[in-house]
Amino acid sequence: MIKSEATGLLAPGGPGAEPSSPRERASRITVLAAVEASLLGFALAVPLSLAAAQIFLGVFMLAWILSWRSTPAFRPRLRPRLAPVALALLFAGEILAALVNHSPSHLDDPFRKHGVLIALPALAAVAAARPIFYRRVIGLAAATGAIVAFYAIWQHFMGVDVIRDRALEPHSEGAFIATGAFSHHLTYGGSAMLLLIAAAGLVAGGERWRGLPAALVLPLGFGLLWSYARSAWGGAFVGVAALVSVRRGRRTLMLAAAACAAGVLALALDSTVRARVEESFRWQGTPPRLRLWQAAVRMLADHPLGIGPGRFDELFMRYWTPGRIHSTVHAHSDPLRAALDGGPLGVAGYFGLVGGALVCAARGLRRRRGADGAVGAGVDLAASSQRDLLLIAMAASAAFIVSGLFQTYFWDQEDVMLWLLLAAPAFSLRDD
Repeated sequence: MIKSEATGLLAPGGPGAEPSSPRERASRITVLAAVEASLLGFALAVPLSLAAAQIFLGVFMLAWILSWRSTPAFRPRLRPRLAPVALALLFAGEILAALVNHSPSHLDDPFRKHGVLIALPALAAVAAARPIFYRRVIGLAAATGAIVAFYAIWQHFMGVDVIRDRALEPHSEGAFIATGAFSHHLTYGGSAMLLLIAAAGLVAGGERWRGLPAALVLPLGFGLLWSYARSAWGGAFVGVAALVSVRRGRRTLMLAAAACAAGVLALALDSTVRARVEESFRWQGTPPRLRLWQAAVRMLADHPLGIGPGRFDELFMRYWTPGRIHSTVHAHSDPLRAALDGGPLGVAGYFGLVGGALVCAARGLRRRRGADGAVGAGVDLAASSQRDLLLIAMAASAAFIVSGLFQTYFWDQEDVMLWLLLAAPAFSLRDD
């Protein structure tokens, strides 16, 4: 089995790769087509629908497992112990915390919330074997996200979510908080943040895909802006800064200048954006989010192994600081939630995955720094694509960590699936 340099897709061929019979050959092609089709379907669905994305991801996993015998290149080659151990720690920490706190009703929470992370080895293996194809998968996700962003822009001015037949929350007169294809503006903000990073990474990366991603950045930026998700704004800023710091050049500087100009114009021309920023500094007394964090620290003092997954709301009234509180569903911080849900093991698992993707991608880019990403300079398209994937994985993980300091995007299924798609190539050992 070889890949087509023209398409980056799978094709039968290569020495010793041919099956022994036409029936086996047809079966192999069918399985490999299912792997690629389901992954494309997942990329198409993840900015749109949680249920559809989960179905496509499940089909992808099944097809990937069936492809093991026929396609050795699809077998996972992850960095030794890092990703599998981080996944095991995350699950073990939350299960242990549930058992220690006598909360058997919460034992299924780790599987409901983090079950999609099991797809990490499969996505990393495909990204390693077919980097050209995988980059196109990310491009498809960004293009779909841009279509959703146009819908979010329409929502911002019209105030109606047609999909769910409901009125949106007004931000001020004539402006509404966009939710895109999801039910909450924070979920959409996290999705728009990651898709914006993906499009910007393709712009700043290799020579291919240069025009279309640049056209996607503007609607994704507006969609993110009018989600009014300040945590996602901060994550996007850090993600773009990471791209600029690694990929220096005229195109990247133009991208950074455009981002800075867009931010200045948004603050100068859009009073709703200014008001949203000013809200961060207008609190009298202790801000609501800090009250949540104080309660979380008190919980951890009494439960060093964690309180167990999904129990923050039921314990909150024992630990709260009187004053204004927006929501008590969770601690509004990924690291704090990791500690609360799974104790030290949960924290190690969280940082092993998200922080591990950031570190692995940065190290991979440093090893490849001496190579020119231009195809015309003699570097093949697969190597250029692989660098683009590492660039996106690094920037997306940096954005995910920073935005997660103030929200729980890692526990949001829609957002963690999108991060998984973008970050999985960082764990590949291809070309090490």
